[in-house]
Amino acid sequence: MQQALMGRMIAAVGLVLGFVAIFVKFASTSGGSAKYSDDGTVLAFLLVALILAAVCLAATFAGSDNMEAPAAVAGGAAFGFYLFIPSAFGFNHFDIVDTGGWLGICSGLIPLGLWYSMSSKAATLNRPSPLLAAPAIVGRICCIVAVWLTAEIGTSYWNLLDQGRALPALMLVLVIGGALLGIATTFGSGSTRVTADGALIFAAVTFGLYGAEAIQSAFGDFGSLGTGAWLGAAGGLVLLIGVAMLWSHATGAAPARRPAQTAVAPPAV
Repeated sequence: MQQALMGRMIAAVGLVLGFVAIFVKFASTSGGSAKYSDDGTVLAFLLVALILAAVCLAATFAGSDNMEAPAAVAGGAAFGFYLFIPSAFGFNHFDIVDTGGWLGICSGLIPLGLWYSMSSKAATLNRPSPLLAAPAIVGRICCIVAVWLTAEIGTSYWNLLDQGRALPALMLVLVIGGALLGIATTFGSGSTRVTADGALIFAAVTFGLYGAEAIQSAFGDFGSLGTGAWLGAAGGLVLLIGVAMLWSHATGAAPARRPAQTAVAPPAV
């Protein structure tokens, strides 16, 4: 119980920092600065994701343990979005990233804290069918291919912003790391939920990161997006849905077995 409470408290700190990050400058140059709240679509996405995470987290403090996963997914999606700007400027231009950019990264405490909390639940996993993993596999393939296709006009994620390569490296780490957790969930023999919960959180973060380009370009700049941005956003969504299906099966209650009936001898005549 103490571990669950500690994890939820860590997530609550991440939520506060995530909300603050919206209204603080995330990038500054000699030509000006920018805040996440400057863009209406970005503001709406972050508020919806963080408010949903906050509501679900509040429910866990009230005793609804089953709301931890939705809170982790919502918070993970916001965290994934927040990762885009700092990683896009890295490794060559971290000096441009301002307070809001780093505070946004601190929102990673939301999924991290909830992962820690959920890991306190001792439960035997139901092993999913490999066929059930097909949507997640398709989503991962789309995300990997998207790294080398055109994301914005004339450039790919691989060469974005002076070829710092922190962004594509992070994208590949999330996709491959999540795949390893998914393999452990599908084929492993462990008795804890750590791998299943981790795969779900990685998928949510991946969705937020790959969807960042489409979110910040809506609705007036969709024409600037290339195939890589659309394929990555679609792949991230398919990946999240596919992993959520795997997670639901793996962590669902195993069907109860009927107790064996003891044979009763017929009454003596």
